[in-house]
Amino acid sequence: MFFENCEIIPELAQKSGFSLFITPFDFTISSKKAIKTAKTQTLTFPKNQTTIIEPEQSKIRINQIREINDLIAVKTEKDHFIIVKNAETMNTEAQNAFLKILEEPKANYHFVLFSKETTGLLETVLSRASIFIFRQKNLLEQPVSTEDRIKDLAKRLIAADNRELVRISNELSDKKLHKDPREDSKKVVATSIEILYKSYFSTKNPKFLVKIERFIRLYDNLQKNGHVKLHLVADLC
Repeated sequence: MFFENCEIIPELAQKSGFSLFITPFDFTISSKKAIKTAKTQTLTFPKNQTTIIEPEQSKIRINQIREINDLIAVKTEKDHFIIVKNAETMNTEAQNAFLKILEEPKANYHFVLFSKETTGLLETVLSRASIFIFRQKNLLEQPVSTEDRIKDLAKRLIAADNRELVRISNELSDKKLHKDPREDSKKVVATSIEILYKSYFSTKNPKFLVKIERFIRLYDNLQKNGHVKLHLVADLC
């Protein structure tokens, strides 16, 4: 389901036991009136009836999800919202623990996930959720929304010659620079594809389309657990 007004998110979440909102915005949660800015949105959820889970050191881990069990063991007559921000950062163990919690739904508890993308979320999680996608107008005219370091690497990857490809592949596979080389590589490649598409529709220059096919093949290989360093070079040469 698509939606355009972020202020209705709490209402949509209240109607579902488990909902996932795909939006380009960062969110803060407040008991005050919702305020929208260019890059953030303040959402109004009931005071003292909202629990927020956020990444710790860039990941949401299984111990954070397990803490929910103690919370939902207490019966409530009022709606209680358990909000997971940046849900795509949940590791596999955390997502599986989350699925076990959903197997026995508790009355008046609402699980609300926020994510900027579905990449990283298990299919079993996606299949259980009521998914709401924020509809942007003129998507191709919207600026690329990602971390600056990912965007910079994507631009370098698009322009790279063979020698630069080797340097970038070494950099992306370096665990000292990237805690999760595969996920960061996928983000860089996905951002590259977005930049190439938007560049083509802006300029109509076919050179951008020529590159897209190779980047899509690279993303598919990374998604299939292909060798990060090998495919970064082989698929783009």
